[in-house]
Amino acid sequence: ANELALAQIKDQIRAQQSQIARLHGDLEVVGQMVQLDNMAQYREHIRAGAEHHLAGEYQESVDEFTKALALRPDALRAFLNRGMSHQELGNWEAALADFRAAQEIDPENYAPWNNIAWLLATCPDEEIRDGEQAVDAAKQACEKSEWKVFSAISTLAAAYAETGDFESAIAQNQRAMELAPEAARDELRQELARFQAAKPLRIGEEEARE
Repeated sequence: ANELALAQIKDQIRAQQSQIARLHGDLEVVGQMVQLDNMAQYREHIRAGAEHHLAGEYQESVDEFTKALALRPDALRAFLNRGMSHQELGNWEAALADFRAAQEIDPENYAPWNNIAWLLATCPDEEIRDGEQAVDAAKQACEKSEWKVFSAISTLAAAYAETGDFESAIAQNQRAMELAPEAARDELRQELARFQAAKPLRIGEEEARE
């Protein structure tokens, strides 16, 4: 009798263990479904944010990227894109904060360094501008892109101009020109003309980068 009771208890334990295993499996499946749904929502917000940005609807763009970040708080792309939209709105501090958040997520990616440098070099608000920090950040962008990305090198030119070193600004602009596609060279020539006239770049001015 005792042996029979013990066998029944063992069977009950096995049944409970089986139920627990199935429950864990169901929870894992549910978790995977939630992750897939979150990813789909994240991508939709990124898409919508990009469309709003291209349409000049910058506040709507900020809102979409903010929703994307609620789903993926470590999304480098969302921080960079939201920062660009903030920049278009003239929300300089918010833009800089987003670029720096992106930098913390991936310090080896040149793009956050480039965006930080550009804003520090060309922001219309003198409280934001810092030529020396802009040069340091731009050098990081150039080094992390192995001096192969013309936009990073042109940002370094803008940073030098902000410090008053127009000789270096001109040299880096010409270096960027050698790497740039033809479609980007007119803009670089306009920037070069400002450097030759001893004028730094400013966001929002006709000659400055959009």
